[in-house]
Amino acid sequence: PWDTGFLDLLHIYEQQQQQSSSLREQQQQQQTLLQNRQVAKEELQTIYIPMLYKRLKLQPIQYIIGKWDFYDFTIKIRKPMLCPRPETEELVSLVQTDIRLLFRNMEQQQQEEGKNKKKRLRILDVGCGTGAIGIAILKLFPKCVDLVAIDVCKEAVELSMENAHDILGGGFENSVVSKEENDEVIVVMGQGKNGVAHGYDDDRSTYRAILCSAADFTHESKNNRDNNTRNHHHLPPFEFDLVVSNPPYIPSNDMETLTKDVVDYEDVNALCGGGDGMDVIRDILHRLPEWCSSYDVNGKEEETKSRDCICWMEVDTSHPKLMEEWLSSSSPSSSNTSDEMKRQEDVHMPSKVEFVEGQKDLSDLDRFVKLRIQNHP
Repeated sequence: PWDTGFLDLLHIYEQQQQQSSSLREQQQQQQTLLQNRQVAKEELQTIYIPMLYKRLKLQPIQYIIGKWDFYDFTIKIRKPMLCPRPETEELVSLVQTDIRLLFRNMEQQQQEEGKNKKKRLRILDVGCGTGAIGIAILKLFPKCVDLVAIDVCKEAVELSMENAHDILGGGFENSVVSKEENDEVIVVMGQGKNGVAHGYDDDRSTYRAILCSAADFTHESKNNRDNNTRNHHHLPPFEFDLVVSNPPYIPSNDMETLTKDVVDYEDVNALCGGGDGMDVIRDILHRLPEWCSSYDVNGKEEETKSRDCICWMEVDTSHPKLMEEWLSSSSPSSSNTSDEMKRQEDVHMPSKVEFVEGQKDLSDLDRFVKLRIQNHP
């Protein structure tokens, strides 16, 4: 269903204009040769006919070939993982812009404080799936980002680890894959090709995938939480500079509008976000202040210098307006807050979270939201 990626769509017109007529003729000749290529009978029976039967059953092309292009690399995909869409590639581009801005601000602050060592940005990917978003970020910023990814699906955590090892491992020496004792935390890490990354205070960029929900990703005492909650002592320190997420956001009533190659194969829990599509989004909004603060091993917030953090999310077209109204409300009972929001409100409004802007996708649909987390001691 997706014949080309976001980057191809973005540049295709420009490339066509730049191509000379002779080059276009050459490409057309090459395409004709490919179309006229004879397929061996054995190849047809063992490879292509089984693929065609799978597609006749509406199995996603991504599952049939077992891989798909995302941004400037190819990732493995298998059932029941969500197949990456071009909109998520757009999300990476939006995040990339803010990461560069965060780096400039961080370097300026360090210069003012007289510090020589550069600090890596800490980024959290909520609902990592195949790992496409986090891997794309680490490829864009290979020596200066540490990334933690979480997902509730064990298959997603394992596949994201596998993709990170295959794609990022090629750019790292001594790449290591390991599982912690509780079998819930899976880590991919590596040392830069040239040893210590120049100017940084350690020698490794890391991709870490954790089996955990957004609601459970907290350093709160386990005694005060549900018995199924993961042991918070196994979680990494937070203090994230940026959070990115493509959470399940489709409202329940809209699920019936999806095509069979989606609903019959892709994980429903990665698609449906509950009644208004915001169940997981609300969990994220409530956790953002903690994720972007400094907490000690006992879950107590430490004193930090003033710093604002950023969150980008891909959402349903109905969500930007809902989120803007909700986050701008002075209290849960505000008349601007939707009835569904009031019903789902947990304990308090995430007062430190500010709606910054919404962004449209290439189809001119309201698809992305940018939030700011105010982190002042």
